[in-house]
Amino acid sequence: MVYANNTKLFTGIVASVINGDTIRANFGSKKVTVKLACINAPEMKQKPWGKQSADTLKKLLPRGKSIKVRLITTDKNKRLIGEVYVGNTSINLAMVQKGQAVVYPEYLSQCTITQNQFLQSQAVSKHKKIGFWHQSKPVMARFFRKPKKVGSSSTNGSSYVYVHPYTRSNGTNIQGYYRSKPGIRVGGFGHSRTGGAHS
Repeated sequence: MVYANNTKLFTGIVASVINGDTIRANFGSKKVTVKLACINAPEMKQKPWGKQSADTLKKLLPRGKSIKVRLITTDKNKRLIGEVYVGNTSINLAMVQKGQAVVYPEYLSQCTITQNQFLQSQAVSKHKKIGFWHQSKPVMARFFRKPKKVGSSSTNGSSYVYVHPYTRSNGTNIQGYYRSKPGIRVGGFGHSRTGGAHS
């Protein structure tokens, strides 16, 4: 098993699986939430992908399973962020290999030693259309949760808000940008849609 230098390893017991990239585990007398680093699983509301991902993680990490966690950091919610291992198997990497989670590019640098394996595994899963990739237009969970503003402009007094393509929780698809009126919110960005989407 290869770990980064100065790594903190914690041995724990799986208590429960919350979703495809988050578990609860007992470390001695403490029960802690652990977020699997460098990956992002579909939201539970992304049916059927969210449940499939969670079910896969439950099979890999059943209750009572002994695990080792390579601690990377903790977040503002006091969750441990780390790579979870069963024996020599990286569960984070296994979820990507099974197409049940995707690489989280913004945080991939946290997995210094294994980041190339994550990227290679995702490329294979995507090419073979395994799991989450077995759909025509996969929507990354981070875009499903909240669209990301990438810019704005104004033409002839009409305001435009540019967002990444994403899917609302009601299943409707958002692609491109919207003409909108100032002062009203759309997708959490201080404007509302008054015109059609542009591809």
